Amino acid sequence: MVHYDEYAIQLIEREIINIYDTNAADYPQSEYLLEIRKRLLDKQALTRETQEELLPDIIAFNDALRDALKSMYDRAHEFYRQKYAILPDIKVTAKCYLACDYPALHPYRGEDRQDLFEAICDSGWNRLYEDGVTSLLELPRDMEQSFEEFIGMDCKPDNWNERLDQNLTKDLHLINAFHNLFDHTNFALTDFIFCRDFDFEYSIDYTEKTTLKNKTHMKTFARKNFKDEYGVEFSTCGDITTLTRMPSYLKGAYRIPDFVTNIGLDAINGCDELTSLFIPKSVTVIEKNNFELCEQLTSLVVEPGNPMFDSRDNCNAIIVTATNTLVSGCNGSTIPDGVEVIADSAFSQRRNLSHISIPDSVVYIGEFAFLGCFSLESEIALQGIRQVTRSCFDGCSRLKKVTIGSAIESIESSAFAGCSMLSEVVISEGTKYIETWAFANCNNLASIILPKSIERIEPTAFDRCNRIERILIPQGVTEYFMRFDALKQYRHRISTFLK
Repeated sequence: MVHYDEYAIQLIEREIINIYDTNAADYPQSEYLLEIRKRLLDKQALTRETQEELLPDIIAFNDALRDALKSMYDRAHEFYRQKYAILPDIKVTAKCYLACDYPALHPYRGEDRQDLFEAICDSGWNRLYEDGVTSLLELPRDMEQSFEEFIGMDCKPDNWNERLDQNLTKDLHLINAFHNLFDHTNFALTDFIFCRDFDFEYSIDYTEKTTLKNKTHMKTFARKNFKDEYGVEFSTCGDITTLTRMPSYLKGAYRIPDFVTNIGLDAINGCDELTSLFIPKSVTVIEKNNFELCEQLTSLVVEPGNPMFDSRDNCNAIIVTATNTLVSGCNGSTIPDGVEVIADSAFSQRRNLSHISIPDSVVYIGEFAFLGCFSLESEIALQGIRQVTRSCFDGCSRLKKVTIGSAIESIESSAFAGCSMLSEVVISEGTKYIETWAFANCNNLASIILPKSIERIEPTAFDRCNRIERILIPQGVTEYFMRFDALKQYRHRISTFLK
């Protein structure tokens, strides 16, 4: 079952609606909100049990989508044949979109659902949805392409079921448009599988060679690539200038020039001797996977007045102002009170980060958020969040103590794997699930306190934890806990305590 009313999801959706209603056209950072929401919803939807529940709607949507694309394909070809005789230079394009009305079959209802759905379907926000559910059909370019080729069913295996349970969905014949929506856009699975209606967009283009006076005018921009005196690479196209690569040999402090609007994907990584980075207020887009393996970077500052980001309270981190989401930190970062989300990979591979305190205002920490922070020695207390996500603290080999707060329902796979100095784990009442490899290879783990609320511990949760000396469980539930395979090997080390 998908819990659409989960607090973190509702928080993000309220912010999406608020920004879309007030400043949609000027908010290029919307993809952060959509990505986090998609991850939260898909995390729930992709469990085996939930996929089984959703399977009838997955099948029905795929069938409806196939029928819609066949109708569009046939109509575009017929239209092209009709017009070709009088417009020999004609070009016809066709696109298919989800109908703009909130799906009538969606199980979660609410007054704000239509506003939310309009924001998610806006191609300015959901950028890879600009051409619709799949790549556009263009004639005569695609005249030789059969319909089966157009929907990706012309080769084996004819089933685009990536990320879904392979056995459960092996015979569904999911078309490539399903895969495109699920894997390449910011739609969550449950955003589109309840849709049964579609909209189409057809357009005609023809050149001045025809006898008609109408013309299509297009404005084009030349892309220009260049470097500055420090070897930093940039690319300019129209009004957008992107920092595309910073050389690994760059030393000391660097101020990004004021003409830069975007920091590209993987642009600033592996700069071992970069110590300080200043981001001007002109930068309004920062793409993923930046600042990893910048081992000496201790100062990360956004210029005051930036409309999208800030570095409040001298935190040496980048925060999306509207959503209080910390998207990137460095070895000298702190997390200010008021931050609500720590994004996926926000501190990944910050190898010299030794201390961090997570304030109670944080309600969500993304996957891989502190992956590979092997100098991190702070005692970590997690209080306000609902789950410890996948590989969140994976490889934090100097981490010594973790306290799991009562609000946390699940500890996901590999959350603390490889924390080889971790000696004590305290899990509070309220936690229900400890997933695969959650504490694997915690070679110094000696003491674990488990609550009565535990419902599932996966067999490999404590794999290769060879030094466990004591497992404390509430009095009166010994037999209940011994049913978990993960604990059977430690049966002589289990003690009880009054709760």
